[in-house]
Amino acid sequence: NNNNNNTTSDSDDPIRLTLYRDSAAWCPYCQRVWIFLEEKRIPYRIVKVPLNAYGDKPEWFSRKVDGGKLPAIELDGELHIESQDIMELVEAKFNDVHDNNKMNTKCLIPSNQKERINSLFQLEAELQSAWFSLVFYPVEGQAFETAKENLIHTLQRVDTAVSATPGPWFLHVPEGHPTVVDIQFVATMERLVASVLYF
Repeated sequence: NNNNNNTTSDSDDPIRLTLYRDSAAWCPYCQRVWIFLEEKRIPYRIVKVPLNAYGDKPEWFSRKVDGGKLPAIELDGELHIESQDIMELVEAKFNDVHDNNKMNTKCLIPSNQKERINSLFQLEAELQSAWFSLVFYPVEGQAFETAKENLIHTLQRVDTAVSATPGPWFLHVPEGHPTVVDIQFVATMERLVASVLYF
């Protein structure tokens, strides 16, 4: 058993899902799934596992999950990996659930906005690439200025995209709440802001 084990539940419903995430809370893929579960408001357990950068993963976890990948979830006894796949699975399993008024989950992946979702995911990938080019591949002179200008330009495109909706979120949904797109961006932006201030 792992002693870094927490339970998140506001109801007496049986807990069907266990989230395995990094103990340092710095893995963006784990953070996305974590926020997704919080926004869905479904009961789940948390088991914390160290990233390789912070120590060896426990043998029990490496045996359970091929390659020791994080994040991972167990849902109804079945193991699933890859953050995007996990979020899509959770959305399908807990979409607009009403169980005697005990649980009412949000729709975080609107099926009628798939084209915009894919477009915004592509923009987030371009933002991440522009950020990496500036921060993780040190350059000087004109190459540095070009990388910085590219990041600023991409951030302006992000600002334009989020400004296209009447509320504070990337997608307009009647209930006015964040969706999978906002969750995708927040994990990147949190880390981007923490690193680019140096430049």
